[in-house]
Amino acid sequence: KETGEKFLRLGMSTYPLLCYLPDALEIFNQRYPHSRIIVIEDCPEGLVAKLRNNELDLVVCNLSEGINCVDLVTQDFKCETFSLYQGNNQSSDELPLDDTKWVVPHSCTAGRLAMQDSSFPCTQQGNVVETDSFLATWCLVKQQGYLALLSDHIVAHYSPQLNLKKKSAEDINISACFYIIKRDEPMTSSITNDFTEILMAM
Repeated sequence: KETGEKFLRLGMSTYPLLCYLPDALEIFNQRYPHSRIIVIEDCPEGLVAKLRNNELDLVVCNLSEGINCVDLVTQDFKCETFSLYQGNNQSSDELPLDDTKWVVPHSCTAGRLAMQDSSFPCTQQGNVVETDSFLATWCLVKQQGYLALLSDHIVAHYSPQLNLKKKSAEDINISACFYIIKRDEPMTSSITNDFTEILMAM
């Protein structure tokens, strides 16, 4: 208030950050050219805890079964379709399922359940890695030949750089829903409300 600078402390999990943040920031920065945004990437549990502790103003993430948001304002945002992808130079289509290595998104409950139903019975050797890090997923896919459950939106947006191809596995295609979460307060700052409106209009 003293300097006239506007702040927004924004928390996002990996997939909405990669899918929506760049476009939302472009619109937001035109509206608030002298604003400062602090973006924190974390798992949904960590983001919700930071929001409750007044360390964040707004959170965009998916919600796993163990997260209770009854004291917060939760707004439906987007549903993303996830599919199984492999490196374009990999030939894992020819591998039997029990020889395949998988990367499962840890915080995407729907994805984990789908992969448990489809892949875990076939991976008796423990070749399953759970991570929410896109970089870790990317390294495992490119360097070690893992199959990864990834957002179709992300792969389409970054496809030239990612060089991935979708693996035909109809029973593994899933959807995961993301939410916009705020504290339940009588007055929410206009900058927080405006960023929420930008996200909802995307």
